[in-house]
This record gives sequence, structure tokens and C-alpha cells, in this order.
Amino acid sequence: MALNLDTKPPTVRSSDGIDGFQVLYPNLDAQGATAFGTAGDLLFQHPALAPYTGSSTPSRQACAELLQSQAVQMLRVEEGDRLCVETSAGRIAFIVFGKFTSGAFLGTATVWEAVG
Repeated sequence: MALNLDTKPPTVRSSDGIDGFQVLYPNLDAQGATAFGTAGDLLFQHPALAPYTGSSTPSRQACAELLQSQAVQMLRVEEGDRLCVETSAGRIAFIVFGKFTSGAFLGTATVWEAVG
């Protein structure tokens, strides 16, 4: 499943895209689920994900700083995980994973505009 975090509001895509991030998982309980960052000109070209371990919701600045210092191209994810994400349009997002269901996952996303 690919999320387009550059649309207002964010949308789910049925096909791969380079404008958000993608989550792949083989079964309903999210074992083996992997999130892929898709910022940049080509899929997975630019590290665009960073795990967030703080106890509160981060600010845009906190996520941006985390992405600058700890970004990776892909991460294993499960229910309860929290990620900062950079989009191809330079937006920063904070994703909280909820329950994984058949072909989808529940969760919340906060998306901030690009700066500059």
C-alpha cells in the first residue's frame, strides 16, 4: 500500500508512487511489515524514514532534525510504531501505526508543509 502524503488530504494509492511512503506486509498481523521511504526522484533513492521514540507527538522541527540525523530507506514496522517521514515534495509527516488489517493498516498521520 502506498500513501500519497503530498495531496490534501493525504490519499491511499493502489500502485507504487514516489510521493509518500509505502508499507508492504505478507500477513494480517503485520509480522514482516516493512515501511519504505519514497522521497527523491526514484523510489527508495533518498533515506526518508526515521523511527520516533519520544513519548509525545513531535513538532515538524523535531521530525526534520531526526530525519537529518537518523534517516533510513526502510524499517520493519508493527502496531504502535511511530515514524517521521519526508516526502518527495519536502513535506514532513509523523505516522503512528495502528492495527494491521487485510490489505491495509489503521493509523494517524500529521503532515506539515514544506519549508522554503
